[in-house]
Amino acid sequence: YSHYSSYLFEARLIYSNVGGVQCGDYHQLTLSLNDLEPTKTERKLIKIVDFMGRETQFTPNTPLIYLYDDGTIEKKYIGE
Repeated sequence: YSHYSSYLFEARLIYSNVGGVQCGDYHQLTLSLNDLEPTKTERKLIKIVDFMGRETQFTPNTPLIYLYDDGTIEKKYIGE
């Protein structure tokens, strides 16, 4: 895509390439700041596992994987 102004983008969708001739359409997309702000939801920790997949509790100086109810996963290393 090409950036034309702060919030206006142009994209070309190429849907065929026959004999070296590209066919496509140009589309413009306008974004507002509201479209870019992340949603704030409360997530709950389901469990903590080590890198072998074994459920564990928080242990400092150990790489751990935190699994949340919204499907997100965080890899954390918290040192002392």
